[in-house]
Amino acid sequence: MPNSKIFVVGGSDEACKSGYRSKLFDHVVHLDSQIDVKPKFKHQIDDRDKKGNFLFAPQFFEHHRSYLREVYEDKVGFKPLKSLTFFGVQGQHVSQDDIDLVESQKEKIEQINVVFYSKDIVGQKVKLFKTLPTKEKTERSMACIDLTCMKARFAPGVSEPNVCQGLSLRQLKTAIKDLSDLRHNDLVCLAEYNPAIEQVKTGQTIVEIFEQLLVGWVDCAKESRPSKKVDGVEFKSALPKDFDALKRETGSAPKEQESKAKSSRVQFE
Repeated sequence: MPNSKIFVVGGSDEACKSGYRSKLFDHVVHLDSQIDVKPKFKHQIDDRDKKGNFLFAPQFFEHHRSYLREVYEDKVGFKPLKSLTFFGVQGQHVSQDDIDLVESQKEKIEQINVVFYSKDIVGQKVKLFKTLPTKEKTERSMACIDLTCMKARFAPGVSEPNVCQGLSLRQLKTAIKDLSDLRHNDLVCLAEYNPAIEQVKTGQTIVEIFEQLLVGWVDCAKESRPSKKVDGVEFKSALPKDFDALKRETGSAPKEQESKAKSSRVQFE
């Protein structure tokens, strides 16, 4: 569906990875404290022969901080992007190697933005809407919200809570409003929710995030609805199909049917 809006809540980042793999999106926005391009875990099986040689080669396993490395290192693994934005990155979680790996994708990504929490958001008062590019109507955008981008007191139910730094709930909702205002909200993935650690406070935060998303989606829907005039009054919602059919076939509609159609439109508005 071209005008569908999708919201996914999960514990891992698999939904974001699937979004890249789908090759449907022109813009990707990550609200995250980290850039998930860490090397895979190395697991060495210690079985050896009599000479001391390893019987098995070391194995490497993906983890929740390495999935983007696999996506970016696979040259055909994702669609060329108009923009890639990381917002709320915390310096203690990011190395220069992480930045370099992202910057190395410039052949497939036209615009790369990395906005740090302390240096940019706190120090320079950088806002998300000033960072994101304009999105054309024919383009699609995916936003990946990792709850670890928030201070732990707003979202304690995550695997790696940030006690000292991170976005407040108000700051995150403002960022989501920016996403909606610029229409970067076709697919929104919420990751790192771990109800085994904490449910109530984090669950309430997710509800407020969803409410803010709904406001933006409703605004999008209002703008995309066709407008028609009935008795000189313009309505944004489309006329009922049976009412339009009667108009085409007879040139007029029975008063009862016309009254019902007007009533349904007024109620919808």
